[in-house]
Amino acid sequence: VGLILARGSDGTSFRDAGSIQFQVDGTPGASDMPGRIVFYTTPDGSVTVQERMRITQAGNVGIGTTAPATVLDVKGKANFTGNFSVGQTSNIFFVDNTSGNVGIGDTTPSDALEVVGNVRVSGSLNATSINTTTGAYFATSSGNVGIGTTAPATTLDVKGKANFTGNFSVMNS
Repeated sequence: VGLILARGSDGTSFRDAGSIQFQVDGTPGASDMPGRIVFYTTPDGSVTVQERMRITQAGNVGIGTTAPATVLDVKGKANFTGNFSVGQTSNIFFVDNTSGNVGIGDTTPSDALEVVGNVRVSGSLNATSINTTTGAYFATSSGNVGIGTTAPATTLDVKGKANFTGNFSVMNS
């Protein structure tokens, strides 16, 4: 439908450096012209342009893919030089670029991973440790939970003193 082409001389011939192409993206009809915009650049050592980014008629942006399935679809690695946040009002997932800490439900994580709110795990966990200032909790793949120990020998293994507030019962099975 349309083309913007940038060319430069390599000393012998004019070569394509990059282009922006406007293409039909669907089936045109009466008062209907679905379109996409595709961005191309030429890599070093080549004379052939390669697709780098595409905006579909649905408004999806693809980088490294010719069929973006979401608003932003990136195939390959992405690097963010600032803070990275996912979530509209509550910053559900936040990465602090300065510290490298990750916060879920928290925009100021002070630990490598900080979760504010409930955590639910579906599936299995291998050895898991929640290390508070006292290293209080550790669970193994066998299901044993340790408080004050990283090697729980029973279903619940508490090393040190325990304080219970509320009802406490012991049952044999």
